[in-house]
Amino acid sequence: MLRVLALVALMLLVAAIAACNAGSERAGSDTGSSSNSGGVAFVGGVSIEAEYPEYGDPRTVVTGKIRNSTDEFLNYVQVSCQLYGSDGVQVGSSLDNTGGLAEGKTWAFKVLFWDVSPNSELTADCNGSWW
Repeated sequence: MLRVLALVALMLLVAAIAACNAGSERAGSDTGSSSNSGGVAFVGGVSIEAEYPEYGDPRTVVTGKIRNSTDEFLNYVQVSCQLYGSDGVQVGSSLDNTGGLAEGKTWAFKVLFWDVSPNSELTADCNGSWW
């Protein structure tokens, strides 16, 4: 019985996600700004920076801005970034999100990579998603 309930709950979750007004947008540190895909748009490119906290090791941070280009309130916006070394191998993946973004408004995101040492040879590939 418990397995049947779990399966039904999973099916309802998948159906709810599929029914959402979802989409995505991309920006990369090596490609500059990206075009609008009809929902959210990166404003300029993304920046890869080193952050040196008072305590602990330095970390890599990807920052940028994303704008709600729809005519409605977006309940959830997420930016997911992958970092690549000079050899093209992915060295990290992380995200930032906000619980809402009004129509026409811009959100400044900050994606932290706790386990990636900052260096000048990193590139980032970022995606913005909303629903």
